[in-house]
Amino acid sequence: HGFVFGVDSSYLSDTQLFSEYRLRDAIAGRDLQLASGVRNNWNVAEGWRISTAVENLRVISGSTGNVNAISLGLDWTADPLWRASTRVEWRRSGDVAGTPENDRFDTTLVQALVARKLDRDWTLLARNHLLKTEYAARGGVLQDRAQVGVAYRDTDTNRSNALAKLEYKTERDASNATVGELKSRAWIASLHGDYHPSRAWWVTGRVAGKWQKDQFEAGVDSNFRAQLVAARLIYDITENWDVSVLGAVQRGQGGARQHAVGVEVGYLL
Repeated sequence: HGFVFGVDSSYLSDTQLFSEYRLRDAIAGRDLQLASGVRNNWNVAEGWRISTAVENLRVISGSTGNVNAISLGLDWTADPLWRASTRVEWRRSGDVAGTPENDRFDTTLVQALVARKLDRDWTLLARNHLLKTEYAARGGVLQDRAQVGVAYRDTDTNRSNALAKLEYKTERDASNATVGELKSRAWIASLHGDYHPSRAWWVTGRVAGKWQKDQFEAGVDSNFRAQLVAARLIYDITENWDVSVLGAVQRGQGGARQHAVGVEVGYLL
């Protein structure tokens, strides 16, 4: 849970100063933070845009360290059929007073996205997400997610949308020095879609599969695979009220199976 309260001021074009209180885990009330910084956007050339940000976070109440962060992003939109963007962010979380070891850690996030419009309805997408965490008192954690997909939108009738996606995910975790490095790699394939045949009816569905291989303590290998099928049917009673039913089935190895069914009533404020 989270709660944010603050002010921001755009004293120059595409420049924003902000100062805000952030309450994390609001039910327990354990972490109250004061964040301040500046965000900028720069139009350096036609179709090229740079974004920068600097943030300082001070913990007023809680058991986490103070944080300093900087980020740099680049967007390219010069070609009507192509879109590309990248972002690099570095964050340092400081030590927590009163703890026996050094709690400081650095986090580096690198993201890249490319999109290619194939025609009025189809778009090809590719994205990579790299997250690296280095702990001062122990080893680091590295996660990389490479995704490629194709998106469909029915631009003539606006009744159907679909996304097919393939992801390759790798993880390495050496943060627990007593057991060595843990490794994991997985292929994830999924198909998401929704259909809107009339004003009152909505149908959504998802089909997915995952094939994963892990390496645990002492080099012990483990393989895992699972499949998921889920669907949801929504009916708009009025512009504010709707009802829906949903169901899902997940199958794993060795005959493992999980079912989920549900009903919902929603009201739009």
